[in-house]
Parts: sequence; structure tokens; C-alpha cells
Amino acid sequence: MAKKRRRFTAAFKKRVALEALRERETIQAIAARHGVHPSQVTAWKRQALEGLEDVFARPGSKRVNAEVIFPSCAEVNFLTFSNLVFSF
Repeated sequence: MAKKRRRFTAAFKKRVALEALRERETIQAIAARHGVHPSQVTAWKRQALEGLEDVFARPGSKRVNAEVIFPSCAEVNFLTFSNLVFSF
């Protein structure tokens, strides 16, 4: 008979992820205390870090791709060179 898949609440995931972010204990120790696999703790920690940007984003603002605002160095160098060559 197969085990039923466990489901964790958002509050539980948040608590475990915050403990992992504090880095006072190893991931293995946190996982053992809460009865989950260490890779699950690492995944929740990564998700928490990725979600922090949304916490500090302004309401209603859209995410802007940095490459649109700041072109790559190669593009800037090419445009600068083109302006120098074709300006004479």
C-alpha cells in the first residue's frame, strides 16, 4: 500500500524557509526537526528568495527587463563606433 502524499500549509513552508534563511542551523538539521527532506527545505528557501522581489515591488508596477533599459556592452560599443565612423 502506497503512502498518501503529504501536503504542507503555506505557514509551515514559510516557517521552515525562514529558519533556512537565518542559517543558524544546517539544512539537514532543520529538515530532520520538521520531518521533511533536505532538498524540500532548499527548494522552499529558494522560492522564498525569489519571491522577495515581489514583496518590495511597487503595487501596480510592471517588471521591466533590465536588458531593455541597459543594453549590453557589445551593443553600446557598436553604436558608439558606428557614430564615430559615420559622423565624418
